[in-house]
Amino acid sequence: MDNNGHFCEILKKYESFTVEEVINDGVIINYSKNMTFSIMFFSDNYDYTGQMPLIVSNNFYEDFPHMITENMNINGTDYRVICLYEKDKYIFSSFNFEQKIDFILNQLEKLISLDKLNQEKEFQKEFSYYWNTQAQRNFYPHIYISCDEKLKQLTYYKKNSKYRVLSMDKKLNDLSSWKKTKDVGFFIPIIDVSGILPPTYQRKWEIDDLLYILKNSQVDKIPGDVYNALSKLSIKSKKIDLFFRFPTEHDLIFGCRIIFKNSGVGLFFDKIIKDTDKIEPFVSKREDFLYLNRSIGNTKSDKKVAIVGCGSLGSYVSTELIKSGISNLVLVDGDQFTSENTFRHTLPHLFSDIKKSIALKVTLEEIHPEISVESYPYNLDNENIESIIKEHNIDIIIFCIGSTDEQIKLSKSLSGNKCSIIYSWLESNGQDSRIIGIPVNSYGCYRCLKKEVEILFPRSKGYEESIWISDGCGGTRVKYGNRTLLAASNGVLEAYEEILSSKAPFAIASNITKGIQKSPLEWKECDYCGRKAEEICSTE
Repeated sequence: MDNNGHFCEILKKYESFTVEEVINDGVIINYSKNMTFSIMFFSDNYDYTGQMPLIVSNNFYEDFPHMITENMNINGTDYRVICLYEKDKYIFSSFNFEQKIDFILNQLEKLISLDKLNQEKEFQKEFSYYWNTQAQRNFYPHIYISCDEKLKQLTYYKKNSKYRVLSMDKKLNDLSSWKKTKDVGFFIPIIDVSGILPPTYQRKWEIDDLLYILKNSQVDKIPGDVYNALSKLSIKSKKIDLFFRFPTEHDLIFGCRIIFKNSGVGLFFDKIIKDTDKIEPFVSKREDFLYLNRSIGNTKSDKKVAIVGCGSLGSYVSTELIKSGISNLVLVDGDQFTSENTFRHTLPHLFSDIKKSIALKVTLEEIHPEISVESYPYNLDNENIESIIKEHNIDIIIFCIGSTDEQIKLSKSLSGNKCSIIYSWLESNGQDSRIIGIPVNSYGCYRCLKKEVEILFPRSKGYEESIWISDGCGGTRVKYGNRTLLAASNGVLEAYEEILSSKAPFAIASNITKGIQKSPLEWKECDYCGRKAEEICSTE
């Protein structure tokens, strides 16, 4: 039996659907509410494949949610496809033909049975899709706007044909190559979305739609202080842009350009009501650091983090911290990047013989323009460590230098500083990494806590002299590669999360095969950092 015949047999169990006509590649069906649809088959086999039949309509002219706005031409006839599901949520290769038909017919019936309130909710779920399909394409700003409930005047920058639009609190690391323009725009937060619909296939946005948001006498759609500020705002421009925040999980921002009949001076609402010539929705792309992090489930952190040591581990850690939501880093390292480390460092080969902290600042700030990295191309010592922490208000300092002698020397100076400390290093077997976390106002130092770490997490067996690469008297390097660095970086990220909430020191062991192990550290008296057990008891 072919697809059409098989479909007609399946349809017999549905009371609300009937066959009107069998056509090439499909079947026209009637729904009990006097609606007509076509189901189209463009594949010979739908059993346990990723292919799905399409539900389309060529006589459904009213606005309805999930109707694809672009027409699809099939055998000389224009149809509109009906979107019935989010493809990524289903694995259709596990469905046979009948299961697929049941699925799409049930989805269709749910959709066309929606009442007005639920239709509005469905339109709002797809607000940006409908907005963008009706939008002008000659202005496509990339926006960096802090979303809150305040009215904001926006700043515009242009480079070649690209536009950036910023709220004034945003600082971008590459704006020196962009030219500031005189365009006028405002950010307006919406607090009540009821009744707000996007422009659609049949219905364009008019002044009344704008005033329904800005000047609603029944329900406040925008905050009262924003309305009051707009009422006093004087406009002297032929056009202005309005960027609205539509409160959703990620705060949708959509924009429209108001073109006035003249550029005369007038109060905001007077200009909108009396002088508007046309309203042009435009497509915008939100690019701010907070939005991009929330889009993938990250939590943006405002902590200021210093990384001491920009070698292999430091380069991995700094990159992963930024990709975990941290935008403010201070890098400290006086050494140069050497080509021998190219394949276990995030820096590309072209940065050979350049100071690592300077080179990493360049590559890290290229990840996103809101990232701020300060580099100190010299080595940390007991004289400058305190000034760096205080000058930059460091919240967390992470050591990736790998030298036990250096970390012991610095740990004494750090015992009195008011920031959290993470010591991380790779073990000489090339497989393990170890981490000590000391939260702010906690106790202990690298020297005394490392002894306990060595007992808790003894180094994995397999240490051999052959893992060392010798340059003679010039120095040695341990053989390790990406897997070890990725495992170690994962351990540091775990330590970063832990230290934000922990009040006592802890240790983490990370291994490329065993994963992460954590343990609290039971501090005992230490002559080196100078704290006694009774001091700890008196401060807890």
